Amino acid sequence: MNRQDARGIFDRAGISISSWARSHGFSRVMVHHVLSGKVKGRRGEAHHIAVALGIKDGVPGGKPSDYAKLAKRSKSRKAK
Repeated sequence: MNRQDARGIFDRAGISISSWARSHGFSRVMVHHVLSGKVKGRRGEAHHIAVALGIKDGVPGGKPSDYAKLAKRSKSRKAK
């Protein structure tokens, strides 16, 4: 999914970006920045927003323990 697709989902669902940001605990300004491409979503809150929107692959929440679990899963898949 890209940024335009994510915006389209908000339009089709009739959900405002601000209300989505509030319900997910994100800054509405940062969500707008991620959707506009002003912020790439490489780190921090922008990264978490991009992952939550499905714009970027990653682990929702981004806690180190989540990354460790993901790494274990990918290693076990490669071994098969």
